[in-house]
Amino acid sequence: MSNEQAAIKELIDKSQAHGAVLMVVDTTSPEAALLLRVACCRNVPVAYIPGFKMRRAADTYEGRAKTDAKDAFHLADFARRNADRLNLVVPHDELVAQLQILSDLYVHLVERARETICRLRAHLTTLSLPLDHALGNKLANLPGAGWLLERWPTPSSLKAAGKSQIRKRIAERSPIACGKLAGAVWEALQAQTVADPVEEVRGQAIASLAADLNRTNQRRQELQKQIEALLMSHPLSEIITSMPGFGPLLGARALAEIGDPDRFATGDHLVSYAGLAPVVWQSGQMKSTRRFRTGNKRLKDTLYQAALRAKQHDPATRALYDKLIAKGRTHREAITTIARKRCRILLAILKSETLYHSPPPPNPHKLPTKPCPIPPPLPKTETPHPPPPPPIQTRCRQKISQPWDCRA
Repeated sequence: MSNEQAAIKELIDKSQAHGAVLMVVDTTSPEAALLLRVACCRNVPVAYIPGFKMRRAADTYEGRAKTDAKDAFHLADFARRNADRLNLVVPHDELVAQLQILSDLYVHLVERARETICRLRAHLTTLSLPLDHALGNKLANLPGAGWLLERWPTPSSLKAAGKSQIRKRIAERSPIACGKLAGAVWEALQAQTVADPVEEVRGQAIASLAADLNRTNQRRQELQKQIEALLMSHPLSEIITSMPGFGPLLGARALAEIGDPDRFATGDHLVSYAGLAPVVWQSGQMKSTRRFRTGNKRLKDTLYQAALRAKQHDPATRALYDKLIAKGRTHREAITTIARKRCRILLAILKSETLYHSPPPPNPHKLPTKPCPIPPPLPKTETPHPPPPPPIQTRCRQKISQPWDCRA
């Protein structure tokens, strides 16, 4: 069938004539957006089976040919035999969908800026290695570095401009670091006097890349403000940003990927969905734990970056990281363990709508206290009663009649 609205509606109508309908797909890419939207409008549930899992299941069937008809049969039969393990596709609300679109666009701009910087530094290293040492590491953080190369992209043009003009140009975008950066650029220009024979053409490429980088960074700043304003209108924004490591950008990406928190029964379900759950790999006497290579990679990357930031700014997370490193874990294993633990906490505070309260870090100067041992109870023994005391013997005085006794 063709991927058109009329054909999809006709298929759903024919299927509903035979009973309840469940639609199973192996992709949620943009090509399947029309199918998912029509199914949602007709109140038809849609289950998603990842393509990697589907390929493994297809190997258990007879035959090695791959056709659309065989794939459709494999999907339907796999869903029938594993109806209790299907993941239903839940459509996001309008606000979450907007956050997801803007977050994906921001990630694309970050990757584009990184690629532009790599290409720009390749040309800059060819022209002047000292100039690359002075400006290369500043292109990602200081807007003044790219602003300078857009105006004067070659060493000869920078020397002709002079140190004062270089400082003035950098101050337009980075006023705080203009003095130090201008001094480093001027020293780099004096350190190398050998010129590149194609300096002019390479300078045109540097100027074009620098202009592209400046536009990308400006668009990133505008998009960041838009995402932050949109996130503040979400009812769970204050809760997710109360957790260390989640700012406006990472918080928006996490909310966009999680969607409705109630669709995850426990924190372990969210950990498995994000691809942070460890996988036991055992064969004979060999037993190890491997990384989970499937799952939502965007959510996994978001939780990993949030754990890295929390390690730098949260004392409790830093103490947990040091404890894991002391046990022999590598940096990646420690951060993954922290991200897994924080993933469970994140789902708990989202479902309970409670702000995150960081536990106090352990006191390194406090001596460990050992619990006082409880003495065992004494055995019950029957003690004999003490014998009664002997009677007190009293001497009877003999009455002697006295002369003055009146009874005498």
